[in-house]
Amino acid sequence: MSFHRSTRVASAAVLGLALLSVPVTAYAAPSVAQQCPPTWLGTTNNVDPQISANGRYVVFTGYGPDGEIGDRTIFLRDRKTGTTTVASDPDQVRNNILPSISADGTRISYLSKDTEDFDNEAEIWVYDRTTGERTFEGPSFTQDPAVLDADGSTLSFVQLENGSTNRQLVYARDVDADVDQLVSATADGSAANGTSYGPDISADGKHVLFSSTADDLEAEAGGTGFYVRNLETGEVTAVPRRSADSPYQNRPQFSPDGRFVLYDDPAGAWRYDLRTGRTVSAQKRGPAHTASDISKAGRQVLLRDDAGLLVRTVATGAQHRVDTLPDGSPNPDGGAFNGAITPNGRYVTFMSGATGLDAGETAESNLNIYVRDTLTGRTDLVSTTDAGGTC
Repeated sequence: MSFHRSTRVASAAVLGLALLSVPVTAYAAPSVAQQCPPTWLGTTNNVDPQISANGRYVVFTGYGPDGEIGDRTIFLRDRKTGTTTVASDPDQVRNNILPSISADGTRISYLSKDTEDFDNEAEIWVYDRTTGERTFEGPSFTQDPAVLDADGSTLSFVQLENGSTNRQLVYARDVDADVDQLVSATADGSAANGTSYGPDISADGKHVLFSSTADDLEAEAGGTGFYVRNLETGEVTAVPRRSADSPYQNRPQFSPDGRFVLYDDPAGAWRYDLRTGRTVSAQKRGPAHTASDISKAGRQVLLRDDAGLLVRTVATGAQHRVDTLPDGSPNPDGGAFNGAITPNGRYVTFMSGATGLDAGETAESNLNIYVRDTLTGRTDLVSTTDAGGTC
């Protein structure tokens, strides 16, 4: 294990926006001052949305006015109060990317680096919504998010070995105790002999799913390169290859209860049950879909096809699109992508370059963030000033 000490930075300022009526569970309002969003929010691209378990909080990255070379800010949208605040440090002009939010909505992690820094390392920061503190948690590889468990106490992330660009290692971090545990480790505790990446963590913080090119992680041959590590026992389980004829398998997603793995290959999307060892198709017959997310107990899966995003109930085969227009018709401006689903399968957040998904929006034709209520069929815009007034 390695150890990092935390550096804490307090936030400031207040935001108050008009109420947005959505059926989400009430939480106590933050007891600290919050930072208002900049005036450019809603005029630029917004990407990488994530959502809390009850659908109330959505985090996403907003591009600054200078686009690719400008700053990027992490925003937090509270759909119950109708407020948008800045989760990343508002006093620093930096590229802040790849946010994650704890299921209870109290903590947000993100990667941060200088706008002139083009190497493969970034800093991991965790923002505590209830205290207003931002905590530095150590270095990370820039292409993988640092993912929080349900209460934000454990973080899974990727770090470059000894700062090298040659090999990536997966770690789990106790955020409060400042302790790191090597996840992509062999039976003797040493680092696996391949590159490991793409971690996801169970809601209870006890299991980490990751991908690896290593061949010394698990005794049985034939693994797809997906592994699950029990952080308490150290046991590593390989997800077996679905078919010897499959040339590759991609995008593994972990169900919140840590039982199911959703992934895709050239033949389609598949759900693997770690308890029974059974693999079932996660899509209907036809062109292959790609895996996006999976709900608790693997009941619903979020998939993407050529037309956009859809939610499918695995047991029944029932499915419906989440990026349709308010009248239920297909979106003519292109489908959604990069989605996330809540554990109960009710809410889906996604990004789209379309307009008109929210009946009340007047958004510009850039990438925006939306939330779809699959129970009511309502879609809400969350990434522009249309989403709830001004400071």
